[in-house]
Amino acid sequence: MTQTMNGKKPTSQRLHRPGQRQQERLQRQTRRRRRQRIWTSSIVSVVVIALSILGIVQYQRYSADQAARQQVLPRPPSPCTPASRN
Repeated sequence: MTQTMNGKKPTSQRLHRPGQRQQERLQRQTRRRRRQRIWTSSIVSVVVIALSILGIVQYQRYSADQAARQQVLPRPPSPCTPASRN
């Protein structure tokens, strides 16, 4: 007499363990997510570095303009010193 699996559930170990194809698919998904995460973090870090460099350059330009503006504006004569006439 042959034994059949009619009406019997597979062992609990088999229920919770994926097959080889599913394992490979899950590994591919994991690798794909990891690559996407690396690319995303790389792009974000490049953008942050570029924005910080741009901010530094803009601040240097602004401070140089302020210094040049201070030198260009004539100073009003001091009321304490008399004007010299010849």
